[in-house]
Amino acid sequence: MAPAGRRLARLTDALAERKQAAGDEEAVRSLRRLGADEGGQQASGRRVRRDDMEVGDAPVRLTRVSSPKGTPDARASLFKSEQERAFFETLRAAFPTHLVYPNAALSAALDFEQIEHRLSNAERDYFFRALVDAVVVDPLGDLRPVYFFELDSAHHDPAEARRKDRRKDAILAKAGQTLFRLRRTDAGAGREAFEKAIRAAVRGA
Repeated sequence: MAPAGRRLARLTDALAERKQAAGDEEAVRSLRRLGADEGGQQASGRRVRRDDMEVGDAPVRLTRVSSPKGTPDARASLFKSEQERAFFETLRAAFPTHLVYPNAALSAALDFEQIEHRLSNAERDYFFRALVDAVVVDPLGDLRPVYFFELDSAHHDPAEARRKDRRKDAILAKAGQTLFRLRRTDAGAGREAFEKAIRAAVRGA
């Protein structure tokens, strides 16, 4: 964004905060639209629109943050392969009363402060970048994870990938958790094979 655009954005943000404190929601909406429109015109990398939306008498402020029309759709699948998708569907079938989250951030499933003193420097650094292929969560209570699963493949064979896997294993172990790693030994193995392995994991847990 050009300097003039940044100055205008800061000004409209400051005015919007004052109007918000004064309870003037209409002015807040107008100022935010102005700032969003100007920001979209000035910025080549940050074309964002912010529009406050009506929610009736609900005590909630709803803001729609969107891109201008014509912006390319850059969404991507959560699955990097059909094998990952089949594994996820098998887990959902195996745990029908639970929630299954694919590619879950390790930092969302574990309490870093509880285990920080047990981790090596490399493990601490990796903690906030690591993902778990699938986390099975109990939908009751406070949504604590119940099972952790990793789907291994040839992508896990290079030395750097193995180092990351060992760090992930160590972090989960130091958090008092068990990680189940599954890897096909037959390229033709599908959902049935995964289901048998998952049920064996649960029985032995």
